[in-house]
Amino acid sequence: FAAAGISKSPYVSASQELGLALAWTGVMRLANAPSDPLVEAPVRAYYPKSAAANAREARRREASMALAGKYRDLRNWPVVVLARELPELTKARAAEDAANAYLLSSDGAAAPLVSAPEGERVWRSLEADLAGWSSRGRLEVVPNSNHAFFFTRPQVVVDAVNEVLAAARVARRPLQQPGLRYRGLPDWAPPAP
Repeated sequence: FAAAGISKSPYVSASQELGLALAWTGVMRLANAPSDPLVEAPVRAYYPKSAAANAREARRREASMALAGKYRDLRNWPVVVLARELPELTKARAAEDAANAYLLSSDGAAAPLVSAPEGERVWRSLEADLAGWSSRGRLEVVPNSNHAFFFTRPQVVVDAVNEVLAAARVARRPLQQPGLRYRGLPDWAPPAP
């Protein structure tokens, strides 16, 4: 974000910090939970309990990002990065796809189709980079969504988790099969029940 000239606000605002400090009074029930209007009811219901954990995570975000930046090679571990695509961007992309589907750039790659705000382009670049940390990583864009699509489109998340679990199980299969011997390795035995 700094390289793109985009300033970022603090992850935990001063008013949130004050609310957390006075949480014992029940004041958190009066606070506006920062959320999408589509999921306001469940977020508001749990906000007094979840706000402290959310703030702890947010305060450590810079340290988490610095640590994650040191371990950018996930080898062949399966990774699915889910990215939002705001409804207005989905609509704009669909309109531009319909109008310009035949256009190609001079190098044969598809021309960029949507003029998204700079912040959205930076996020998408970071998401694509994260997916590239594994040779088995992929980026899935969730059309007509926002940050809270895990509330509004939970099946997308469930499918991604199941995909990663299935791929991880394949990666962890024992090298040996019943009845086969491998030099230097003990006989294969099925896992204990």
